[in-house]
Amino acid sequence: MYLGAAAFEWCSGFDGSLGLPDAINRIQSSTFEGCEGLSGMLIIPSSVTSIGPAAFGACTGFTGPLVIPESVTELNTPVPPINGIRGTFQECTGFTSLVLPESLRIIGGGEGGEGCFAWCSNLSGTLNLPDSLREIGDGAFAGCVGFTGILTLPDSLTYIGSEAFMGCTGLYGEIVIPHSVTLIDVEAFRYCPGFTSVTLGARLERMEHNVFMDTPIEAIKIHAETPPSLHFNAFNGIDKNIPVYIPCHTLDLYRYTEVWGEFTNFIEDCSLVVDEEGSVEVRVYPNPASDLVTIEGIEAVEMQVFNAVGQLVETVHHTNQIVVSGWAKGVYVVKIMGNDGFVCTKRIAVVG
Repeated sequence: MYLGAAAFEWCSGFDGSLGLPDAINRIQSSTFEGCEGLSGMLIIPSSVTSIGPAAFGACTGFTGPLVIPESVTELNTPVPPINGIRGTFQECTGFTSLVLPESLRIIGGGEGGEGCFAWCSNLSGTLNLPDSLREIGDGAFAGCVGFTGILTLPDSLTYIGSEAFMGCTGLYGEIVIPHSVTLIDVEAFRYCPGFTSVTLGARLERMEHNVFMDTPIEAIKIHAETPPSLHFNAFNGIDKNIPVYIPCHTLDLYRYTEVWGEFTNFIEDCSLVVDEEGSVEVRVYPNPASDLVTIEGIEAVEMQVFNAVGQLVETVHHTNQIVVSGWAKGVYVVKIMGNDGFVCTKRIAVVG
């Protein structure tokens, strides 16, 4: 049983609390959006497994704690996706605290910061994210100025959406991005004046523009031995003379990688190397290189080399070596395919 999309959207006649039957398993998009007359605590039945975008958006009359039951695994994520509408609880300014279930995997987002809890300005206390969480969508907590304390991101997380924590002025300390995160999207931590340093995880592949704009980052640590790809404005507004701590033996690689090379104060720190038990360790050496590069730790069936703008430069087969003499100075991406189906990418710096 479910409550259909926009079933009670902008119903102005509601006055008082909302009673939801226990048989409901889904609350679809915009079901109660704009029902300002609803008031008191919102009790979501334990039978509910998903709640769509704007389901309770702009319901400003609800008060007290917002408790999401353990049955819910996804918020703000309808099928098919709907963009351009409010987040599930966006602008519900009466809620005073938030309890998220350990079952929650996805907090979805929308275009233009239309996130699940965006602008819920009275939510206060520590923001406790469940260990099961995989994705924090666009604008999920944008404008949540009431949260205070240190932000702890779970190790299960793989994606941080655009504007996810934009304007969370009460959070402070160090931002620690888990090793499992591969992408940090546009303006994810913009205008978070309490954050003063950031640690980036070992598997980070890409950071988009203005991620830390108007956030006073004074130091960066990064575990990735292969420099992540950066939008040219990824660190817009960040002083390029601040200390950047990188794994040992990666100094030249970071220096020759686009955007990273703008920083002037690299410090090698061997404690930043992450040893992933049971993983395939693929090494590329020498790196930087001027003549011949050797791949170790995999029997390569094919290797494709791309330049900094994504153009295919060379393809080699059944060899673990690449001749780079004569190549233009710069950073190249090597896609390595092994004989057992294993695929990985590495970056090499060519110094001529």
